[in-house]
Amino acid sequence: MEPEEVAAALERSHPGWAVIPGYYSGRFTAIPGASYGRLDSGMIVAADPAELERRMALVDSAAGRPVRRPQRDPVRRDARGSFDPGTGGDNDPNR
Repeated sequence: MEPEEVAAALERSHPGWAVIPGYYSGRFTAIPGASYGRLDSGMIVAADPAELERRMALVDSAAGRPVRRPQRDPVRRDARGSFDPGTGGDNDPNR
């Protein structure tokens, strides 16, 4: 999965957030929207999408927003480090 696809998946999982892939840094930046009130001036930076999503869920919880629990990790890395939407990545024979 390409970085922009990972960012889009995270935005779908967390409405109200803007997620920006860092093409050169290899990190993702998540910025909460104006609907978070006083929390809208912060941002979260993480290289691992699962860690970014965990931190986004913490902010959602602190803001009193419902935290959706995915049935499985929506974004993870496969054994080679490629981003994977939760299916097995580039090594998945079903792709």
